[in-house]
Amino acid sequence: MRTEEFRDFDRKLSTINKNFSHGLFLSEQFLIDNAQKIVDSGEAFSRDEYTRNSYREKFNYRLKSLPDEIKEYQKASFISFYVFMYSAFELYIEELAEFVKNILPTDLHKSNKENVLEAIFRSLGTNINQHLNKSEIDTMDYIRLRRNCLIHADGKPSPKLLNLMHTNGQQLNEYWKSTRVQLNIIDFTAIDIRQFEEREIIDSILILR
Repeated sequence: MRTEEFRDFDRKLSTINKNFSHGLFLSEQFLIDNAQKIVDSGEAFSRDEYTRNSYREKFNYRLKSLPDEIKEYQKASFISFYVFMYSAFELYIEELAEFVKNILPTDLHKSNKENVLEAIFRSLGTNINQHLNKSEIDTMDYIRLRRNCLIHADGKPSPKLLNLMHTNGQQLNEYWKSTRVQLNIIDFTAIDIRQFEEREIIDSILILR
């Protein structure tokens, strides 16, 4: 059964994916359309070359610097999309918990030793391990811990995340290769968690979906 909560989550992921692709398209097309201008007028400032752009005073660089500035923008946007993606997932779980509360004869109670998803399964008379395997649970932990490190630790892996990567990272890589989810580039053993390839964002969306 697909709940309205899931359909809403799926729509959010689709919007994130669309906006992500939109940003990449516009950046690439700008570089294509302005390639010759960047070569011919590399020392000129963007403020003086794009006089009709209302944001020219806030984004003023020499034209020869624009390709690198766009790459830096993309790196920052990849992190933002990753954080937003997991936030949408967390919101889905919270909304699912509210849905479950409405159908339970008693309220949903979460102990300090479990997360919301574990509490949902327990309240429904079952256990999360009966529905999600260890690799799937570890994957959710990885995405959550990586998000937390990006927000709170400037991208420095926490001891919990490092332990997960060292202990189960390769197993997670092998697990997702064995599924029907066609992942391309995500590597659960990579230590530099601040760096994202564009396809890695798509892989993460596919995993959460």
